[in-house]
Amino acid sequence: MKGKMSDPADKISLWTEGLDESWSMDSSQADHMDRGPQSIEEIMEHVDMLVFRYGDDLDCKLILRFKERTLHLQLSSKLMEASDPNDQTYQNIPVAQDNLYQFLDEFIYEEPEPDEGRINFREDKKGIIAMLCAVGVLIVAIYFSGFYGSDDEGFMPVPTAVQLQDPMEIQQFYEQNAGVYATAIDDGEMVIELTAEGTWAYFDLVKRTSRKYGAEMVSGGEYVPGKEEEVYAIVTDQRFVFYPKSEGELEFLQRSFRKVAVTREELAYLDLPAFN
Repeated sequence: MKGKMSDPADKISLWTEGLDESWSMDSSQADHMDRGPQSIEEIMEHVDMLVFRYGDDLDCKLILRFKERTLHLQLSSKLMEASDPNDQTYQNIPVAQDNLYQFLDEFIYEEPEPDEGRINFREDKKGIIAMLCAVGVLIVAIYFSGFYGSDDEGFMPVPTAVQLQDPMEIQQFYEQNAGVYATAIDDGEMVIELTAEGTWAYFDLVKRTSRKYGAEMVSGGEYVPGKEEEVYAIVTDQRFVFYPKSEGELEFLQRSFRKVAVTREELAYLDLPAFN
């Protein structure tokens, strides 16, 4: 049964790196320190304490083992990343702190792979609902004269963006920002793919199994680099705009998307539909 665990047999064996005996950060503590069997609730308490105590300086690793499975959970100031040392296709998976309980719960009660070709109505239904919600909120506008037309019908605002003109700057912009970005890797999260050739696609994630994700395409097309009041902007042919922030990060609809790969081929755990 999933949920709160009381059976000691269900506890996770926990080791840490970068923490001393009192759970204080110690960069010299590179060896595994055995913390004994821990419930999900106990692990959550440790993580919450470390995030609260160290904030932006947090940098340590939790090693979790249950039965024949091992998981490395890297904790840092901005994110958590999970990796399976025995599976090279499952590396550096972003885990939102709000989703950590569910993530660990699935690590314990990992469900078997579904029969190939079998329709998972619950998962497909969730994906469709998420896609419809995304379509509903993607009413954001930006104008590039000559890129997607100059008519001002509908509810589009006054033009505010200016397209980059320097060919070298444009090429550098494409190369620097190409990649796959995600709010997180979890069911219902969002993914943006930008290519160095100037195409873009927007997806909703759908969990297939605990270690495999599919995606439903919401929209896609071409984009051009520009500036809006000296702020770089990625302007699409459907009037959506993505803002490059710090290195490896985009902002869209006031949500942060972190770069999880340079190309989709690096994401063996994520099946993105082809876009032509």
